[in-house]
Amino acid sequence: MKNLKNLVHSIHSELKQSIPSFKKSHVHELVSAYLGYGSYAAYQVDLSFNKVTSDTNEIAKGQCFDRALELNFDASNSLLVSQCIAQQLDVSLQSKILFEKFVHYLESDGELNNVLILSSLISLIDEGFGDASLLAIVICAQVISESQENPDNRSGEYWYNKRLAGVELNLLQEEVADHFSSMKSYFDLLKQVMTHIQDHNLPSPVKIKPITDHFEADNEREWTTLFNDSSYVVLEALGFLYEFDDSINPISYDQAILDWLACEIVISPSRNHLADKIENSSTATEKWFWHYFGLKHDIDVTQDDLYAINADTGEDYDDYGPMDVAGYEGIRLPDISDELKAEVKVLSTSLL
Repeated sequence: MKNLKNLVHSIHSELKQSIPSFKKSHVHELVSAYLGYGSYAAYQVDLSFNKVTSDTNEIAKGQCFDRALELNFDASNSLLVSQCIAQQLDVSLQSKILFEKFVHYLESDGELNNVLILSSLISLIDEGFGDASLLAIVICAQVISESQENPDNRSGEYWYNKRLAGVELNLLQEEVADHFSSMKSYFDLLKQVMTHIQDHNLPSPVKIKPITDHFEADNEREWTTLFNDSSYVVLEALGFLYEFDDSINPISYDQAILDWLACEIVISPSRNHLADKIENSSTATEKWFWHYFGLKHDIDVTQDDLYAINADTGEDYDDYGPMDVAGYEGIRLPDISDELKAEVKVLSTSLL
């Protein structure tokens, strides 16, 4: 976990100068004590993670001091250690470490239906932690979509409300209402995210940051390392999100779609995605950038790719039945100078 490793390295580097016997394993134990855990092992398995605030800082430092004494540091060094950890482990960093615990838990095939995960995600979303909003959207989209694949579950909210109103349900209706009840926490979480992203942009994949830094003068995005190698997961989740509530801020939503689309193109280029990205690129040079990127992968969006199909079946035309035309018409790129073309062609390789 990057943020925890960075914290451990930073604390160890600072204290090693004053305490030669100080080890990184000591940092893990002492940070865990500061956060209220009896050991690093206890910290690793607990997802509740009660963060230390200014109101509880003195108590936390006392816990860290006592643990340092248990690890055979003298009182002077124990005080030094507890002060150093309190100084470096601010609330913002605690949020990042907490989030990394969630991601690690989920990557280890942890249960999505975990009350602590969902409630803590809400807490992080309220803090404005963009990665938490993104993860919440992906989790909710996957869980709710899977539930809605069963036609019976689509009437869950109806029967759930009927039961609340005192109506007696049959066995199947009870099961559907129970299922909706179990899903309600995901709907509530998704509504929380929707409220948050009305005023905040979703984070964009850091994989495309060199491109946006070059082509966009006012680049004020929040960046994330999440899903940078599986951007299709985010694109599917964003598609679900729009169907769930199309009142989402269109500027924020469109920006998120285009950024994650760009990431997907970088990972797995396709003509369709490249055409969409070029059409929605704001500058002529960026359009040419994506064109040259496509050429490097044997995709030329400026050329027609048309073929005949059977208008009734959609299959390749076999000289029988009504004929229609399918495929892609070539895109006409805006005019730019040969000098700019040469520059952008180089960038299509160097920026990635």
